[in-house]
Amino acid sequence: MILHPDSTWALTWQIAEEKPILIWSYLGPLIAEMSYHLGGQYGLGSRIAALIGGMLAATMAFGWLKSRNVPLYATYMLSLALLIDPLFVLSQRIGRMDSWVMALCFASCWILRSVSQKNLKINIMIAGGLAIIAGLIWPSAVFLYPLIFLELLNQKQVNAYKKSFFSWRLFFRKLGFFSLGAFIVGVVLLIPIWESLVTIFRDMFTMITRNINSTEGSSTKLLALFDYQVWLKLIKAYIKTLSIFFPILAILAVFSKREKGLLIATLLTIATIFATLVYELRALYLLPYFMVLSSGLYLNFKNILLKRLSNFGLFVLVMWAVAVSLIFKTVMANGSDSASHQERIFEIANSSIGPGEYKVFLGFNYEFYFAGRSLDWQLYSPYVKYEYDAEGNWISENKYAPEDKFVELLSKMDYAIFAENEVDNDLVKQIGNSGLVYSDDLVMKKDNNQFQNATINRNKEIILHYLMGDKTNNSFILFSRKPTNYEKKLNSKPEPAISKISRDQFNF
Repeated sequence: MILHPDSTWALTWQIAEEKPILIWSYLGPLIAEMSYHLGGQYGLGSRIAALIGGMLAATMAFGWLKSRNVPLYATYMLSLALLIDPLFVLSQRIGRMDSWVMALCFASCWILRSVSQKNLKINIMIAGGLAIIAGLIWPSAVFLYPLIFLELLNQKQVNAYKKSFFSWRLFFRKLGFFSLGAFIVGVVLLIPIWESLVTIFRDMFTMITRNINSTEGSSTKLLALFDYQVWLKLIKAYIKTLSIFFPILAILAVFSKREKGLLIATLLTIATIFATLVYELRALYLLPYFMVLSSGLYLNFKNILLKRLSNFGLFVLVMWAVAVSLIFKTVMANGSDSASHQERIFEIANSSIGPGEYKVFLGFNYEFYFAGRSLDWQLYSPYVKYEYDAEGNWISENKYAPEDKFVELLSKMDYAIFAENEVDNDLVKQIGNSGLVYSDDLVMKKDNNQFQNATINRNKEIILHYLMGDKTNNSFILFSRKPTNYEKKLNSKPEPAISKISRDQFNF
């Protein structure tokens, strides 16, 4: 939005409204965009930016835990465990800016925990500014705001001589300074998008209603805490990503040392997540809660057995993260072609369509983003609402609705790319009505013996997807409005095979 204010394309395209969805959290995409220009066509720049954010987040977490009087060895081990946690590493590998959100929220918590009466005003204003910057990087920062509010309630540093005394006057004073700092920073950072604020707030409302079922009341959403299927969805998210020991250590801490305020903040955040969609990269935002809950195990040991058990659990937590993130992922990467995934995507994109200001519709095939950008494509992909089915799986029955607007959008495209397994008879009909015709198969894997050891390969792909962020789509179908390089070669090579739907169905 800042670098390209006049852009008429987006990967978050609202089909019905015929416009991109705009949100106020533009700093995260801005970081990703700037790092893309530095990293090039393979998306390396955004991964490096996310990795830097991860290291900063671990550093801020170290300072925050130390300010909570957690022993040095436990502080170091917990912050290290966060840095190399498999789920946290996954978010960085796919180039998301969640690590920057966490870094800023941890920094805000650290400042609020360490503040003293002498430097109260300026430090709390800085903490408020950091919190609002986190929200302007990505909206998911809201999941960490309960931790910041909890530190606002803390008065031990200010009232060290009256440990049992809670001053509401001091709290509201701190809240005022915090709000003032957030307001000043927020206004300054919103100036570049000031002219679009009305549209942004309208689109944010749309985004929230698509992520949260607005037809349900607050009591219904609260009851989601007692829905076993949603809990199973959350548990599966940690099992799939092999991020399992942080939750276990946190549960042990809850039963051995109950910090009521922290426990309430955790449950509030879980309820908020349950009111939206539970998936791996949303479960990521519970890791900071697990970290700080676990730190309570190492404060004021009174039971020797609990101390030994806690230290052993901390050791297992770190060793597991090392084994999965640094060893297992490396072995899996060396035994697959995942390292050349983006190179293969670029090779396919360049040879099938090539460079040019083409309008290209992506059927949720975001892996073509970096290749398409480097080839000067104008990329479109729908922004849709997802829901749960009876088994707790994601569904979206109206990906390309309304149909007339979808066909109208496709009629303006030069090309369209869909995953092969997504193309059904209804989609074929809509594509035909738009004037696009079948062009070619875009095959990710060069291995012609694709059915050999299919079960083993599929399981490996699933593991790579959750551990390393690699897509499991092996082939795509390209539709075009005019002849492509592939079409010119059709007479000189065998016709490509298309599963589920015969090639003749694409010729309208």
